Amino acid sequence: MRRVLLFVGVAFAALPVGSALGAPSTTIGQTGAPLTTVLYPGGVERAETGSVMPGIGRVTSFQFRSGSCPKVDGSFDFQVLRPVGDDRYQVVGNTGTQSDPCDGALHSYPVFINVQAGDVLGVYVVTAWEGVIGVAAPESFAFQAQPSVGDTTDTLRPISFNDSSADESATFVPAPANGKNPPNGHGPSGNANGSPQGCGSGRGWKVGAQGRC
Repeated sequence: MRRVLLFVGVAFAALPVGSALGAPSTTIGQTGAPLTTVLYPGGVERAETGSVMPGIGRVTSFQFRSGSCPKVDGSFDFQVLRPVGDDRYQVVGNTGTQSDPCDGALHSYPVFINVQAGDVLGVYVVTAWEGVIGVAAPESFAFQAQPSVGDTTDTLRPISFNDSSADESATFVPAPANGKNPPNGHGPSGNANGSPQGCGSGRGWKVGAQGRC
């Protein structure tokens, strides 16, 4: 049974999914049926250092597969983390605190996070959570207060001989060939999809010479 669960988690991670923006998307990270014998303690920041963004683009959603929660319900905050050196990371986007529905279903949380190459997935475990899957992947962690977007984590410690990982994946949509992030709907009134010219490193759009970042 354990081998079957591992195969399912890896297969889901490798499966490309469609994008409403028209660009091909990729799943970063992995999900699967969580283990019932292991849980993450609350108050812990975790960096999934093996789940790395391949380039400039956008994370449009996070996913995880809930279990039956025989021990605890749990709550968590999925994140994108940017390395800033010395095993510390800046939180560049997140879902906010979410509660595990404990229904055995796959759940998705829409987000809008501009990312760059080298950013990694992270999760802050708010309360003890059975979000562990039996897929070996590099991780780092630290006990600390919950960070907000823009905050920098404490120094995280890599986990040696890790044989598991967080039940977390994200949908990554690459930037178009011009290197700008796709339209974000933050353009001027009446032009919600923006124009072909970006500004502010892809965070906004402009009409003619007038920037709307």
